[in-house]
Amino acid sequence: MIIIDTREPAEVKAQIRQHGIQIEEKNYVTTMDAATDYIINGRYAIERKAGTDLVGSIKDRKIYRQLDNLMQFDRPILLLENPQLRGFPVDSYNGFLASLIIKYPRLTILHSHNTYGTAYIITQIHEKDILPKTEIVDVNAMRPKSKFERPRDAQLFLLHGLLECSDVKARELLQHFKTPLNVFLAILNSKIEYTKNNKVKGISGPLSHLEGFGPKFLDLNQDLLKFDDSSIMTVESMSREPRIKTAEEILDEIKKYGDGD
Repeated sequence: MIIIDTREPAEVKAQIRQHGIQIEEKNYVTTMDAATDYIINGRYAIERKAGTDLVGSIKDRKIYRQLDNLMQFDRPILLLENPQLRGFPVDSYNGFLASLIIKYPRLTILHSHNTYGTAYIITQIHEKDILPKTEIVDVNAMRPKSKFERPRDAQLFLLHGLLECSDVKARELLQHFKTPLNVFLAILNSKIEYTKNNKVKGISGPLSHLEGFGPKFLDLNQDLLKFDDSSIMTVESMSREPRIKTAEEILDEIKKYGDGD
């Protein structure tokens, strides 16, 4: 059983219901329960902070009142869904997270990219909590094949990993480009266009044919697709310059995988 605040996103509730999990919706403003967004199996309590809501609650200190309530539960969880700092200093944000560890030793802090990721985390907590305690669970098996009845469902799940990509956007991308590989190629082959004054005016390329996919989406996901963690400096590599693959090299690699299928 998962109890959910009535004000939580409908897409989160819909994703949870797809897993066959029973949901009860409550308005915690009018009940005697401690205020929180999700209660899983009566033990796990989740306070979800999405977008700019986190920064606002830090500034007015509302977050601390909410976390004080959250700590009344056995397993308190703060879920940060794609937090938008928007001018809030990164050092201040990291300092805030560090202070939570000191002030609330029992608090677990989790992150998700979007509402789909939030729903997935919630269902995973529910399903793993109700497993027999004698069963050995592989905590790294986050994407079990049995969850996807059709290849298309797995393809959609893959596209949900893109930044700023809701379920609606993932379906639109898959419908237009037919395969995740074509979606990734479309992102890599699109380009942000600028005015003579170096101001962003839009995008060009394959992605420009779809509405709702602008420069922000393109910039975030081109960086995501080009990211190579071997370029991160380690103690051993501090003395040499890391090599980051070019977009052309990455595109060639993706095409090679496509040719091999």
